[in-house]
Amino acid sequence: MNTQASIQMMQTMKLTGMADAYQAITKLPVDKQPLSHECIATLLDAEQQHRTFKRTNMYVRLSKLRYQANMKDISYEPSRNLDKQTIAALADCSYIQHPKSTQYHCHWCYWLWQILHHLCSRISSLYDGIQNPVLQHE
Repeated sequence: MNTQASIQMMQTMKLTGMADAYQAITKLPVDKQPLSHECIATLLDAEQQHRTFKRTNMYVRLSKLRYQANMKDISYEPSRNLDKQTIAALADCSYIQHPKSTQYHCHWCYWLWQILHHLCSRISSLYDGIQNPVLQHE
């Protein structure tokens, strides 16, 4: 099977990320192409990233947010009194898992994050149940 047929088959199987990565690898000079096990790992990683990107875009679209905002769009004008380091620390969302580690911790924030963490874990477990249903035989 030649390269184009392989790429076509990947696209037919809806492995778009893998097909794009494979096409990029085949365009590299022979001495720069990865070994077979590295190539497979690269293809799988590319497909995983592609699917995650598509899923994230779908959730953003379905959320019907009023504004399509991004962390890069934040204005740090002096009148807003925002600190770049604080925003960067909050952007990774680690305060949801460990709310006591934030320096801007208050009592009601702690309980709010506990509730959110609980809800997120419940939603995550429900989503996992939908993705991987367990068949029960009687």
